[in-house]
Amino acid sequence: PAWAYKYVGWLYESGLTKGVSAVLYGSGRNITLKQYALYLARTLMGPGISDDGWTYCASKDEEELWDKSNGFFNRDAAVGLSVRALSLYYSACGNYMTMAQLMIKRGMFTVSDFGSASWDVLPSSYSESEKDGKKNLVRFVADIPVAECAESGLFLAVGSKDSPLKYLHAVRKSDGGAEFFILDPKTLAVSASDVIKTDGGFRDLTYLGSVDGKDYLIENSADSETGITKSASLYCWDGKYLKLVISAPELWKNGIPPVANEDCGGTGGSGVLTGYYGFTQSFTADGTLLIAGYDTLFYITKEGIIKNPYPAGTQILDFDGKVAVSQLEGDKDTLIRCTDALTGKVLDEYSAVNYTGDSGRNTVTNHKFGYFYGEAGLYMLSDGRLKKLSSRPALDLAFVRWGASMSDPIILTRKPGELVSGMNGPGGDMIVIISLDGSEKVLLSNDPPHGIDIAGIFGSDSSVCFYSAQDVGMQHFNKYTYVVLSGSENPSIYVMDYEAGRPETEKGWSVQNPDGYKKAYIDKEQARLNALGYGG
Repeated sequence: PAWAYKYVGWLYESGLTKGVSAVLYGSGRNITLKQYALYLARTLMGPGISDDGWTYCASKDEEELWDKSNGFFNRDAAVGLSVRALSLYYSACGNYMTMAQLMIKRGMFTVSDFGSASWDVLPSSYSESEKDGKKNLVRFVADIPVAECAESGLFLAVGSKDSPLKYLHAVRKSDGGAEFFILDPKTLAVSASDVIKTDGGFRDLTYLGSVDGKDYLIENSADSETGITKSASLYCWDGKYLKLVISAPELWKNGIPPVANEDCGGTGGSGVLTGYYGFTQSFTADGTLLIAGYDTLFYITKEGIIKNPYPAGTQILDFDGKVAVSQLEGDKDTLIRCTDALTGKVLDEYSAVNYTGDSGRNTVTNHKFGYFYGEAGLYMLSDGRLKKLSSRPALDLAFVRWGASMSDPIILTRKPGELVSGMNGPGGDMIVIISLDGSEKVLLSNDPPHGIDIAGIFGSDSSVCFYSAQDVGMQHFNKYTYVVLSGSENPSIYVMDYEAGRPETEKGWSVQNPDGYKKAYIDKEQARLNALGYGG
């Protein structure tokens, strides 16, 4: 339309839009997410960016949703991208500040207005800011300080800012312990406080979870001799007072957790107590909290704290609010258990004999979707019971969609005790479908040998795909991607892609044609598989 000429002309002259052709703007067409994201990216980074620059403002998953699955891009989504752009950095014309900072600098709105309007819209971050020799806790949005705590020297408890609570936990070190504060997350105003008395060495608190309106936090202190951070006592905030509920000696039997029990230890992550080797030691589920001490499980419900003994060194794998799945590694075998958190009764127990030689422990190392898997096999947690589905080593787990439903679990496996290289870990050479009744169907065996060390598997629509990874140094890998199709006799393997770990050294690669080297590798690998009888 005529009224838009000067606006479109300015956008075109500024390089922010290029239209749909050299002579046509395309105002009669629906805009796509990818086009609008590119327009925003040019605004932020300058008109000279490549057409791939749209990913600075939107993800490929969002493009898949709006431009492909939905088939349209509406005003709500456009507003969402525009709001997101306020937190992104404006680097055009030699600048480097967030778009919100630029707009405040140009007087388009005030810091106060932005702080109010952005609440519950843009993410906040919290950090200490020093002024006049004092450190104060400040809330930032898009790198703009929008609120400051009047109390100096406060810092947030670990995990507090990521909790679902409508307030923040903060502490300030003091002689003989620390002061505890409840803060409004928007204004950082203090609404309540208390005092923590410790035996010295206090460092911080970690928020673990809430049960029946009570918040549980664990104290982290430094050992007076070694300086090592250790998990100490557990406290409960009931809305008025911070009370000691489990002492450090009861939790850790008078030992520094990493020394007394290598599977327990310091804190890490966000609001989760983790062990010396990264094992999670606290879980929240279904309105309850489970903490794994040195040799006691502390199950916290609205009725109180229930204590049940368990073998020291046990690794808790997961907790659903009622039962805990765990494993205990021994010299000869690994015990995998399902334990009732209320009674401490072991409901299910499986023993996996450890491998000899270089193969290592026979353990479960991963879990997802209620399945637990590793060298010790494949297990499923359902209706409060743990069922063993397969004794085969399960190095990876995948599912594919067959029709309207998901497939049975599909595992990457190999013969027990064999060594097959993967990607930063063990791999396999067989792919097997495991039914929930324990029966199985071999989708890809290694007979005849296919010569592929499989690093991982994944589902793609209705197909099972897998990939290999050859380390070429400095965490760069040459990766082949395959798809396997079952046949009446031998399955067929098709090479889908090849990605060099250092593509710039490959013949046929160029900036203009970064995939130019791939076809030769794909054709050669497919010819090798065809000669082995794995071709289509």
